[in-house]
Amino acid sequence: QLTGQCGQLGQILSAVPLLAILHTYGWTPAYLSAAGGSVLVGAVILIVVRDRPPGVAALSGRVTLGSASRSVLSAARTRGTQLGFWAHFTVQYSGMVFLLVWGYPFIVSGLGYSAAFGAAMLSLMAVVSALVAPVLGRLTAAYPLRRSNLVFLSVCGTVLAWTAVLAWPGVAPMWVVLVLVVALAVNGPTSMVGFDFARTFNPVSRLGSATGIVNTGGYIACLVTIWL
Repeated sequence: QLTGQCGQLGQILSAVPLLAILHTYGWTPAYLSAAGGSVLVGAVILIVVRDRPPGVAALSGRVTLGSASRSVLSAARTRGTQLGFWAHFTVQYSGMVFLLVWGYPFIVSGLGYSAAFGAAMLSLMAVVSALVAPVLGRLTAAYPLRRSNLVFLSVCGTVLAWTAVLAWPGVAPMWVVLVLVVALAVNGPTSMVGFDFARTFNPVSRLGSATGIVNTGGYIACLVTIWL
């Protein structure tokens, strides 16, 4: 959960200089600067980061394309990986698409609220996500046999909140929109439970493959939702 929040924080912080470059110099310099930043980070990782702590022997065995492919297939066939994939798929997309694509225009143009309120709701999502993530992480660790309940609760909360907003006679009041935003903000941290499923049901040797498979779930759902 903390790793996921660090990633979100990086996205927020990087948006400030990127936006400044975009408004000052245009799209091409903005994208080139982002690409250059990636090259710089990659160079720093190659120079500084090591695969293991000092004094620890290297793992034996060579990784080939065949062994890597077998690892991915074995991870994909594991029930825990599949459970993690579909948990990530089901929970993440609603909040992610709302945040990235049409949440702001839905609040401002669709419901008729002010631009300030729309911006505040998107900011609130980041705050709620940061507060909820450590709590969900602790609950996942303390009650591993009840992890799926967290996923079910998040999905049900999202369905109920969307139903209230869309079925409300006329325009949904601010407090109903606020409930929806909070429910969507919980989606991101809850989707991280999928990685814990993969961790439990896969050996360490293929945990990277299993984690990668789970991680594609939510983003596939996001792309499908945006396309639809």
